[in-house]
Amino acid sequence: MTIAINHPNFPRFNVVEYIKKLRAVNFTQEQAEVQAQEMEYMISTMSNNIKQELHTDELATKKDLDLAIKDLEVKIEKYRYDSLKFTVWTDAVVTTVILGGVFTMLKLMLHI
Repeated sequence: MTIAINHPNFPRFNVVEYIKKLRAVNFTQEQAEVQAQEMEYMISTMSNNIKQELHTDELATKKDLDLAIKDLEVKIEKYRYDSLKFTVWTDAVVTTVILGGVFTMLKLMLHI
């Protein structure tokens, strides 16, 4: 019997080969079979757990990602607008202060 997770990079577990290898290093037939059964159980359980985790509702779909991207684009545009608004108002204030200073200096110079 061979256990495999359906992925080309995941190695296959061959129970018969595993038992043969254990027998080759002096395990008894019973020891080799119990060891192989436990290994088979562990691999099968891990494989099922991985499959369940991959099929949960927590995975994002393409639609979820598209909505998140659109939401980010809206936020970026809002920040861009706020930044532009801040820049324009800052420029207006700076210009007003500079012009006020120039007019004040001109007034002072003309009265001297």
